[in-house]
Amino acid sequence: MDSSRPVPTVQLTLPVPEILAGLHGAIEETATRAGVLIMRTLLEEEVERLAGEKHKHNPDRQGLRWGKEESHVVFGGRKIAVERPRVRSLAGKEIPLERFRLFQAGARMEEAVARQVIAGVSMRDYEGAVNGVVDGYGIRRSSVSRHWKAISQERLTEFMERPLGDLNLIAVLIDGIEFREALLVAALGMDATGKKYVLGIWQGTTENAELSKSLLQDLVRRGLRTGRGISSSSTARRRSRKPCARSSARRPRSSAAMFTRRGTSSITSQEPASAPFVCASARPGT
Repeated sequence: MDSSRPVPTVQLTLPVPEILAGLHGAIEETATRAGVLIMRTLLEEEVERLAGEKHKHNPDRQGLRWGKEESHVVFGGRKIAVERPRVRSLAGKEIPLERFRLFQAGARMEEAVARQVIAGVSMRDYEGAVNGVVDGYGIRRSSVSRHWKAISQERLTEFMERPLGDLNLIAVLIDGIEFREALLVAALGMDATGKKYVLGIWQGTTENAELSKSLLQDLVRRGLRTGRGISSSSTARRRSRKPCARSSARRPRSSAAMFTRRGTSSITSQEPASAPFVCASARPGT
């Protein structure tokens, strides 16, 4: 790099309280997506039991796949639009899906199911998240095969630990939040258009140095570009940032104001917009 060439300065002013105000809803949406993902997988198993594996001849099958139709399930006390798979008997009559009936009726313990799903994905206990849906909706665990449980867990892994390298983020906010009686730390990314992405959810608080270090390492492992450093007032977060978000030696380190709940934050950068600022907010209740 030619050190004599002036480096452009970019200043961003972000309405941090407004951004963080939507964090609870973003986590709620993540829990819903995880729950519906599990439901879809459990429905696929029921369809396969009735109609056999796709593209394989099965003389013992009871029915035939008959497309899908728009419908809904209930999760977390809300109706969620989904496509309902249809199965018809060999005689041409509709075969109702028992699990779909249960999903439409809602869980016996709405709060407990949503809480267990978010607890499972935040602790990477995907089996626990699957069991939370199975138990909550009254599905017998013995009716769910190990094979389909494994598929559910694989899909949750893909969803919660998806690569981040393709995201063009200008900032990452790490904030502690109380969600359905659980203390969580969430990483929220934002691109230049203002669109927000939940990058990850972990159980704990931002005051935990090991957790802060672990979550940053997880984001980097999944491809998050972190060339701009971290601003934080927490001792735990200051200790955690060094191994994970070190500035490139070829580029001058930028400065970043801590994101808090009190007002807008200004960020001044003297490097290209190739990596987001990573900023930590206050712990829950502050």
